[in-house]
Amino acid sequence: MANKQNKLASWIKKTNFKHGTNATILIVAVIAIAVLLNVLVDSFGIKADLTPNRLYSIHDRTVEVLSNLNKDVEIYGLFDETTFRQNDRDKSILEMLDKYGKYEHVSLIYVDPERDPALIKTLDPANVLELSANDFVVKSGEKTKKVPYNSLFKSEFNYQTFQTTITGSVAEEKFTGAVKFVTADATPYVYFLTGHGENDLTNEYTLLKDTLENNNYLVGTLNLLTDPDIPDETEILIMASPKTDITDDERVLIEDYVVNGGNLMVMVDALNEDPTFNELNKLLQLFNLAVEYDQVKENDSSRYLPGSQYTLVPIVAKNTINSALNPEKFAMILPKSRSIEILRNEKEYVTTIPLLTTSKQAIGEPISEGRNEIDGPLNLAVAVDYQGGYKPAKIVVMGNANYIKDDYIYAYQQYSINAFYFFANTLFWMRDDADTIYIAAKSYEMPKLALTQQQAKTIGIVSIIVLPVIILGIGLFVFLRRRHL
Repeated sequence: MANKQNKLASWIKKTNFKHGTNATILIVAVIAIAVLLNVLVDSFGIKADLTPNRLYSIHDRTVEVLSNLNKDVEIYGLFDETTFRQNDRDKSILEMLDKYGKYEHVSLIYVDPERDPALIKTLDPANVLELSANDFVVKSGEKTKKVPYNSLFKSEFNYQTFQTTITGSVAEEKFTGAVKFVTADATPYVYFLTGHGENDLTNEYTLLKDTLENNNYLVGTLNLLTDPDIPDETEILIMASPKTDITDDERVLIEDYVVNGGNLMVMVDALNEDPTFNELNKLLQLFNLAVEYDQVKENDSSRYLPGSQYTLVPIVAKNTINSALNPEKFAMILPKSRSIEILRNEKEYVTTIPLLTTSKQAIGEPISEGRNEIDGPLNLAVAVDYQGGYKPAKIVVMGNANYIKDDYIYAYQQYSINAFYFFANTLFWMRDDADTIYIAAKSYEMPKLALTQQQAKTIGIVSIIVLPVIILGIGLFVFLRRRHL
């Protein structure tokens, strides 16, 4: 009997049994803790948004807008709330709006128009908004803004299946923009120039247009060839990717606009046709700038996307304009750019401020024969504080207008979000307005990672060489230790 007990004791003391017992106890303890935590979380109504795209959370800019409200805002939903919450996608919108409703000046009101048909008439007496079921209305005082249900989602059209798929939510930007719109005291105008083959505002800049309108801007187009007058209410005049030069008369009109305190943004792409911009450059000479006739090629592998030396990852200059972007960590993409020259004839009333530049290894390749190659570093975007007119004015000139087009925004994802941040940051510097908002679409899909050439090379080395060596070393160490147990 004693012999059997000794054998049993010896068996219990074996290393494998001890390790197995410890593992079992640890597993049971982890399960017990997990169950207890779930019970506590459910009891206290604690929720955490663990989705990669923060679908159920609100952005810091939204928090800022709602915290600073000094007017009452009502957000109406024209639907039956119980039915609306049965759909997961719709439920996520209402859960997000629940966070809006926690702020003092925000009220959420959901009413089924079939049960209360008079509500639509009350909200829109003249039927200007053309409200329908499932729409939202944001109201403050006498100002109202419709937020259509279909506008709350980002969708993509598949040309193979000919079907449209909902890929994300833009609800937060829509609602925060609407709150800002109905509580604003004044509405600035932004006009995009046409008549020179510019990118189309309605079809190619829909995301940009929506963002501007969500930020209380009225956005329109202006053709100075047919209507030679710049409206007095114009806060910013934008020329986005002209394919031909402006006329002498247009130059005089724009110059007069700037001299009287108008803000101007010019974005000129690198074009295969390589048209001359004599009149445009004559205008820009007032601000010590000129657009070059080149296409920028980057030779620093950390400053372009893998396989495309013309798809630039520019250096964000450190200055007061870019300071809010955290330049050292900020990354964006400029596809197919031309450079901007800062002229040497300095003027006391002109202050040029580089915003985006290339590395020293970059070059400006001439598009047409007979032009010279330009050595880096090159300027890709330059701001100007102009004090030479009757009123101060601000000018921004960029060698790229594609970076905020719809197709590039969808293609480059996180980098494109940063492109919008850069544009918004530049815009509110031009207006001395720190309230411009861009809240990126919250994708229902897992985000993809875009890497530079250098990042791709580093990850490849770590994955193929470093990690296997580490794993092999750990395995060898464990094997040798177990041999001596």
